[in-house]
Amino acid sequence: MRKLLLAASTALTLAAISGGAQAQSLGFDGFYAGIAAGGVASTIELDNTRPGFGRNSTDIGLKGVTGGAFLGYGFKMTNFYIGIEGEYDVSNAEHRTSNFGLNTDVNREQALGGSARLGYYFGRDTMLYGKVGYSHAQFEIESLGFRERKWNGGLKVGAGMEHAITQNLFARIGYDVDFAEVKLPAAGFKGDTLTQVGKLGIGWKF
Repeated sequence: MRKLLLAASTALTLAAISGGAQAQSLGFDGFYAGIAAGGVASTIELDNTRPGFGRNSTDIGLKGVTGGAFLGYGFKMTNFYIGIEGEYDVSNAEHRTSNFGLNTDVNREQALGGSARLGYYFGRDTMLYGKVGYSHAQFEIESLGFRERKWNGGLKVGAGMEHAITQNLFARIGYDVDFAEVKLPAAGFKGDTLTQVGKLGIGWKF
């Protein structure tokens, strides 16, 4: 009986240790940082408000690649995850419009933002998440030899998936949509913009 109790006690202890090690590998708890890259596309309903040119509106599309870094903190509660995250990206998204031999170039050069994230774990090491926050992007317009840059911000929403590769290393795929009103008063342009960003990333949990 003593031997049986000792064996059972040993087995339970080993199971608890093993379970604790597995529990540590399940979560994305604590601070983390990483890099990500992908594609970006913006649609702008651009209004021309310059005097003497007439008031007109046109839809333009900007496309390009983007890349940057992210930093965040979060913790796990049972199968749920709650956290916050900041990010910074640069991009070469651009659009050129030509009217009567005159070119108008619109670019989305960089963006930074912050969001709250809520996730749910599937299996030992995979999490699906959604997020909502604020994005601030810098747009540039060049027309008739005049150039203007301005930061414009608005709502950010997104979703994605993260997968733990090792105890500290993880990979992610994400899709974000940013909304903002672009205002370039000196150049005489303004408009509502919708920006879609899809990125692949890799990060390290500290």
